[in-house]
Amino acid sequence: MTSIDIVVPIRNEEKALPIFIAEIDELKKLKGVSLKIIFVEDSSTDRTVSGLRQMASERSDVGYICLSKSYGQGQAVFFGLYCSNADAVIMMDGDGSHPISAIPKLIQKFIDGADIVQCRRRSFPQRDPIRNLCTNLFTFLSGILINSNFDDQNIYFRLVSKNIRKKILLKNLYWASARFPLKLIPDSKIEFLDIDSKEREEGESKFGFIRLLTVAIDVTLSLMTRQRLIFWIAFTFTLAGILLSVIPMLSALILIGALLITIRYKYFTFASYATKIKVSESANIILPDRS
Repeated sequence: MTSIDIVVPIRNEEKALPIFIAEIDELKKLKGVSLKIIFVEDSSTDRTVSGLRQMASERSDVGYICLSKSYGQGQAVFFGLYCSNADAVIMMDGDGSHPISAIPKLIQKFIDGADIVQCRRRSFPQRDPIRNLCTNLFTFLSGILINSNFDDQNIYFRLVSKNIRKKILLKNLYWASARFPLKLIPDSKIEFLDIDSKEREEGESKFGFIRLLTVAIDVTLSLMTRQRLIFWIAFTFTLAGILLSVIPMLSALILIGALLITIRYKYFTFASYATKIKVSESANIILPDRS
């Protein structure tokens, strides 16, 4: 029997939870595959935790972990990976934006030999035009910064094998954004699955402008090589030096921005999320020994 865990970070999703579970139950069962859902609750203020408790008490294929405070989506996702011991893990949102109908396709590609099955969002017809413009601008700029095609990871909806899971958990930088270089392990087989996203079905988005900006920076840093980061920091300091005598205020802002990004990169590099994250409650999950 092939075991597959579905890791779902949630915060204030009391209305979305029953819909998500109902759609999972409607999936056509794959022969020889067992599914388990691991919800990672990230400091909800509604009745999400009550809903999780009820679900976990009624069925063994639903487990949950409540984090002691809000750690953010990336860290919630990767902590779920950390607590999984399945043959493969699927990471996805539980608000309806990631199509549940894609799950059997992800699993089938894994059964056929893929180590990573990465979803790529090809359309988001209901998205606000301004947000679409910002997303396209970020995709263009990040492609220049990291020298890679960001469209291959424009969402974190993916399946990874146990071997890949163990590898990505070793680098703290990946925990911040739930992104990592897809060619992490030489000779690993990577498959892509193009999907159409939609707006959440219930509840409100947790992503305001500041959080979207922070996520954009974290995603870029997690996919950027150390050598490329050093290049861009050196370029930024050189640019600030050129502008110092012409536009001193702009020069100062550029220097402050570069310094803050460097500090954030260093923090992600040395932070030990596996031991730092605290759990307040869990059910139907065997938590790893972190002593």
